[in-house]
Amino acid sequence: MAAGDKTQGWAVCSQVATTDATQTTLASYTVGEDCTVVANVLVVAQHYDNNQHENAFSGVYHLLANCASGTATLRDSTIIDELDPATTNWAVAFDADGATIRVRVTGTAGEDVRWAARIDVLQVEQEVPVV
Repeated sequence: MAAGDKTQGWAVCSQVATTDATQTTLASYTVGEDCTVVANVLVVAQHYDNNQHENAFSGVYHLLANCASGTATLRDSTIIDELDPATTNWAVAFDADGATIRVRVTGTAGEDVRWAARIDVLQVEQEVPVV
């Protein structure tokens, strides 16, 4: 790496419940200015009703994003693996809002779905020398 470059890595965990088919933010990560980020996202969800019927979902995703002038750009998002992706129309999506990359989930109307995510982040930043 060039002099002045910084690399950082960490994990972010989050959880949320959905009770309808409205897209909800499960987790988010703010990309630093003049940074590039790669992230692996693990998502798991579960619904359990009174009839002992249980649905489960999990997915592993890979993201690449960068940020310039306060705006994050989601360069790519790839599904690495999804287990039971047809589970009652549940969905996972990614988007950018300002400098923030968001993990968005959608459940099913009338179902209490519990979601959890872990985002493993690796970020590189090029420091611009002060002249």
